[in-house]
Amino acid sequence: MRIAVIGTGHVGLVTGVALASLGHEVVGTDANPERVALLSGGTAPFREPGLDDLLHEGMQSGGLRFAASIAEAVEGAAVVMICVGRPPAGLGDTSLVAVESAVRDLARHAAQGVVVVVKSTVPPGTTARIEHVIRLERPDLDFAIVSSPEFLREGHAIEDTLEPDRLVAGSDSERGFAAIRELYAPLLVGGRRLIETDPRSAELSKLASNAFLALKISYANALARVAERSGADVTQVTRIVGADTRIGPAFLGAGLGYGGYCLPKDVATSWGGTPWRGKPPSRRCRSCSLHARRGRRPRGRTAS
Repeated sequence: MRIAVIGTGHVGLVTGVALASLGHEVVGTDANPERVALLSGGTAPFREPGLDDLLHEGMQSGGLRFAASIAEAVEGAAVVMICVGRPPAGLGDTSLVAVESAVRDLARHAAQGVVVVVKSTVPPGTTARIEHVIRLERPDLDFAIVSSPEFLREGHAIEDTLEPDRLVAGSDSERGFAAIRELYAPLLVGGRRLIETDPRSAELSKLASNAFLALKISYANALARVAERSGADVTQVTRIVGADTRIGPAFLGAGLGYGGYCLPKDVATSWGGTPWRGKPPSRRCRSCSLHARRGRRPRGRTAS
């Protein structure tokens, strides 16, 4: 299957090299020409275990290449994957300017019958908004659209793409579901699970997953304050709590709080499209409030 990947950041590049390794023909593109030039020379712009090997293998086999423009990338593509970043815009909002710009460009150049797959992490309702933008830009285009969020961990992105806990496809079109099944057929044959749902549920599932992980971290930090007051060792407490298979030990470590690019943004965004919209973070999400206090004053006894 011929696939175009728009955006070669952490999600787009990892997705592209992984799909090429599954036997698809992948063409990636990016709004940053320097990144395209770097990738065309066989150099990844960031470190991720296994990425360099799959990048080189894909380019040497001819199954992976990079184009300077969306027009070139989407030419003849059966599937176009949107992996464009969306920076935070304040108060739980995220900017969709880059996403919509890429969508308008792909609409002008996509082939009839194309399936558009939204992998960018976006608020619920964005897939419908993208569909509307495409129809306005090119009313005659026959296309289907799918929300298929990623669930990647930094440092394990290749593993999480090729050995996922679950694959998610949200669409109102059987053609969209069929495209995802074909894309990931080798993984599905190997026993990986595909959850098919509606677009809004798929979109919210990614935000909800990251919000829950942040909540576990914030809970451990709140527990550290209780442990400090009671003379308990929070490390031992979370070890015991995490031994419960219903809870698990992951993300249950007390510390300075959560950080990185995704968790803070996704926690805020997960509440940005709800009736809580516009309220201070402390009222929108308890995890935000706990995290903010943890950042001001690290507390709690932890074992070395």
